Amino acid sequence: MARTSPWFRLRRNRPPSKGEFRLALTLVFVFMMAALNCLAQTVNTKTIGAAGSDYSTIQAWYNDRIASKDLVDSNFIEIGVIDTSKTFTETLVFGSSGGTSASCYYKLTVNDTCRHAGVSGAGVLISNTSNGSVCLTIQDSCVYIDGLEMTDANDSAIDIDGADVNKIYLTNLIIRDAGYDGVVIEPGTSGAGEDIYVVNCFVWNCYRDGIFINTIGGVTSYVYNCTVEGCNTSSTADHANINCRYGNGILINNISLNGGGEGDYTDSAGSGEFLSGSKNNVSSDATAPGGSDITSVTATDYVRNTSTEDLRLTDDSDNLAIQTGYDLYLGSDNYSFNTSINDTTRESGYWDRGAHQSDFNGKFGYWFVSADTSAFWASRDTARITKTIAAAIDSSTTFDVICVAEGVYNENELTPKSNTTLYGGFDRDDSTLSGRGSFWQFKKRTKVDGDSAGVIFLVDDNSSITLDGFYCWAGSADNDYGGAVAVTYSGTDVTVRNFWVEKCEAGRAKTQGWGCGIIVDTDTDGLVLVENMVVIDSYAYCGAIESTDGSHARFIVRNCLVYNSDAFGFEVSWHEGTPVYRTDHEFVNCVGWESPSSHRGSSDQTVFWSWARDFATYSYCDHSAWSDETGDGKWGPPDATIIFETTEPDPMFRDADNHDFRLRRGSPLVGAGENGTDIGPFELERESISY
Repeated sequence: MARTSPWFRLRRNRPPSKGEFRLALTLVFVFMMAALNCLAQTVNTKTIGAAGSDYSTIQAWYNDRIASKDLVDSNFIEIGVIDTSKTFTETLVFGSSGGTSASCYYKLTVNDTCRHAGVSGAGVLISNTSNGSVCLTIQDSCVYIDGLEMTDANDSAIDIDGADVNKIYLTNLIIRDAGYDGVVIEPGTSGAGEDIYVVNCFVWNCYRDGIFINTIGGVTSYVYNCTVEGCNTSSTADHANINCRYGNGILINNISLNGGGEGDYTDSAGSGEFLSGSKNNVSSDATAPGGSDITSVTATDYVRNTSTEDLRLTDDSDNLAIQTGYDLYLGSDNYSFNTSINDTTRESGYWDRGAHQSDFNGKFGYWFVSADTSAFWASRDTARITKTIAAAIDSSTTFDVICVAEGVYNENELTPKSNTTLYGGFDRDDSTLSGRGSFWQFKKRTKVDGDSAGVIFLVDDNSSITLDGFYCWAGSADNDYGGAVAVTYSGTDVTVRNFWVEKCEAGRAKTQGWGCGIIVDTDTDGLVLVENMVVIDSYAYCGAIESTDGSHARFIVRNCLVYNSDAFGFEVSWHEGTPVYRTDHEFVNCVGWESPSSHRGSSDQTVFWSWARDFATYSYCDHSAWSDETGDGKWGPPDATIIFETTEPDPMFRDADNHDFRLRRGSPLVGAGENGTDIGPFELERESISY
């Protein structure tokens, strides 16, 4: 929805003026011209394979599209859709067209009725038993290959070997029984190739490596959510299921089982390296790279049947790959997706490891908390019900999930264990997140009262933790760090979502204190993601939602609100002469409103304080003056990417005085955020007609 300008708003009970009407016509014309400009990019879809299709073979489609010069110096997207479940016996070569780009590319995919959904033989097959032949050779940039099964190649199944190719995306593929490697990634002669992704793929029974990274010049390849089993059947030394011989690899959420030779993963055969961003991988030996790995597992405990190569996850609540994956929809620095090989959407907070998203998506169990155990969780095992959150944390082990019922819990300094998840907001015995309703509906159901005696949630030396759905009241950290949540020391890879923070304090009794909502100060790389946090009527000597300048974790803050709080709203602290450790933080779709006109003696209230100003986009604040106490301009005017910075526009909350921050129709926050979303934690309820 287009953003409504703050000074042009149709109010109820008043018709538009002539000036407003003329402006409306002008805006309509502008939008029409923008739409016409968009039409300059042509999406050209052709069908392949069935009787009556545009092309009978895949190679004919590619050759004709290249011959037509649509992809050269124009703005075309060429899509080939295979519309029949059949076997193509082709030796495919996608040579260099010389004209592809990020907005001018081609994609080979399959019709929805022909998708294999992770089951071998159920969709479109490309089989090539010709001597020395590869199923698909890619020598061009900007190529998407999706939804196919490739089998029985006499050589490798897919070979990416063009000079300095980039932006290759292999998604939702089954690759099996290759006479050499499953996927070979070796682009370029100068190391210019980049952005090569293998995502949501099953790979098995290949003679050498399942996925072979063999790039030069420090090029990085990305392997996300793949399941690889039983490759390097030749048991050749220096080869494995996934092999990074040269170049760099970032591997996240992969399952690799029963590899021959060097085993499930190796980067020791050459100068290649699995980079530190690798995480959440599984192996049947001890080779899984990165943090939060699961090693030395038995394959049959994770996938259904290796004898028949059914690599879908077992539907077993003890399967530790289920719901322990890293969320790559928001957490990825380069490429975001939320799909799976079986065409199931990966919901935020429920990512499985491997290509398949299990049938347990959206379900969880393990530990249940209720202050009144007789009235809640009646269908649950009484041995797994506790009266306090602390007791459930103490009883939990790695990868457990804790569900907390509505009620008041007088607790503080709760320290979750690594690889655990805590959900609040339940008002009935329903172990699905959808059962909680929207954030607005469950925002105050599960109240944790810190009694002004300490920070409520403390993540210090643990990692891979999700906290979702808590009402934090009177958390107090006069020991400096945090009112509601503190992520410190080696704590990392933490998600804090759907938090209502009220009457929390950080440092009121001292001349320092950070993050009455959340403070992040880690010495370990990773990600701290904060979504839908509301901080109201709280105090911090420094920021309400804050990271220190020296913190090693990337800090992404989305759709958060700081209201009527005596604190700098959003902060990445700054010390003169000290550079910020990371430059990739994000503050997106955030709102600072009705905070005091001055704080800590500052002449002007500042919503995005110090370094936070450099990282803020699509955000909204209600004060136009910005402090520059050091005189060096660091705290000067914000970047233009902050779309509102004025005292004039009313955000048009329903009833801010009573903390109803849902948006009314006509709010300048509606449709003004990133990708046309609404700014702030509560989107306009578009089905409502009362506002």
